[in-house]
Formats: sequence, C-alpha cells, structure tokens
Amino acid sequence: MLYKIALISMLINHFGVVFFPNIELFVVIGRIAFPIFAWGVAEGAKKTKKLEHYQMRLLIIAIVSQVPYYLLFNNYYLNVCFTLFLGLSAIKIYTKINNVVLKVLSILMLILISHYFNVEYGIYGVLLILIYYFSKERLVIAMLQILITIIGINIYNYPAIQLYSLLALPCIFVFRNIKDQKRIPSMVKYSIYPIHILLFYFVGISIKG
Repeated sequence: MLYKIALISMLINHFGVVFFPNIELFVVIGRIAFPIFAWGVAEGAKKTKKLEHYQMRLLIIAIVSQVPYYLLFNNYYLNVCFTLFLGLSAIKIYTKINNVVLKVLSILMLILISHYFNVEYGIYGVLLILIYYFSKERLVIAMLQILITIIGINIYNYPAIQLYSLLALPCIFVFRNIKDQKRIPSMVKYSIYPIHILLFYFVGISIKG
C-alpha cells in the first residue's frame, strides 16, 4: 500500500513539474513520496537476506535513470535512486563493519558524498533513511524527521513547501502494516522510475514540437 501511495505521489509531482510548473498543488502532493520511499528502503534493509543484491538493484536503476533524469529536469543533480543507494550503503556499513571508528567515518563519508556530489535530497535524504532504520518509536521518528526537514530547508534552501513532506508520517504510521493483496512485481517496481521519466520527456518534446 505504501509503495503505491509513494508511486502515485511521485508521478503527480513529476507530471506537475514538467507540464504544469506554476501549479503548486502538484508539488505539495509530491512531497510525501521521498519519505515513504526512504522508509521502504530502511524496512527492506531489515528484512532482506541479500543486502548486496538490494544495493546493486538500486545502483543499476540509478545509473540507467540518470541520463533520462537529466534530459527531463535539466539539472545537475544525481537522481533520487542514488540517494536511496547511499542510505542503504550506510546501513550496510553499520551492520557489516565492527570497528566503531571505521564505521562512523565510513558513514560520514557517504553523507558527505551525498552533499558534495549533488545527490538529490543530499544529507537530508541519507539521514532520513537512517532515522527510519534505527528509530522505533513514532514520537522519536516524528521529532527527528521534523528536525532534519528544517535543517534540510536551511542547508539546501528548499522552499517552505518541503514541510509538506511531514505528511508522509501519518501515511507510514497508518499503512505500514497493511499488505497489498496484489503486489507489484519487483521488475515492474524498479523499471517504473526510468520509464516514466522517459515517457514524460518524449511527451514533453512532442507537445513543444
């Protein structure tokens, strides 16, 4: 259920950004997508028995999507799948490396990479994944998410509309234990991101041309 909510939110957001950039409502709806995807990665890391395979899938989708992402949005960010990959990599470091100093330094390095390599959502994105992975209490999750959202707004000059991303919290708390009767196949789930970007790009070209 949560994946479908995030997916619909993302599609609405991208549709609005590309075709109706002056209508703010599309962006407001789209703010809830990333936190839900971040939560999904954190939960997936807890449940998967093959963390390396999960990492590889995210990295492949990130690489495949980058050129279409650049063509559609015409910016120099690395797409959000790189953010999810870095967050998952930080979790892997935490679970696999025993030396505390090396563990902390390695995670900090990934966080800095997310910032200095212009990965979408940057520090905010990676930290959000870690918050979802380590925090169990709803109040703690909510407080930490509010904190890093405010920090993210200040670090990256996000518009105040980013605060609407906090609406993802009630979605997560309400629907996280509800399982879909009809699950989306993994291949479809991973391919939707690059495919919809390409589709929006070519539709945009045809409209303009």
